[in-house]
Amino acid sequence: MKSIKQLPKWSWVVLIVAVVAGVFIWHKNSADSNLIDNVKFSFSGYNESGTVVAVIPPEDEKKIAIMQLDYLRRSL
Repeated sequence: MKSIKQLPKWSWVVLIVAVVAGVFIWHKNSADSNLIDNVKFSFSGYNESGTVVAVIPPEDEKKIAIMQLDYLRRSL
């Protein structure tokens, strides 16, 4: 078995790229991401009277439902 110091340079580059990609993917998919930025709101009405519609992307609906359940569990 080779020691760590004897590994070729290209394997170090591959290892570093893999670690950076893994951290990026983990951060992107973390549960603490701000989902409210993905929700689009539209208001139709006049002077505080009207209807608000929230459009939630399908990929975020499950995450929002989980967050709501967690909030309800903590408030009980």
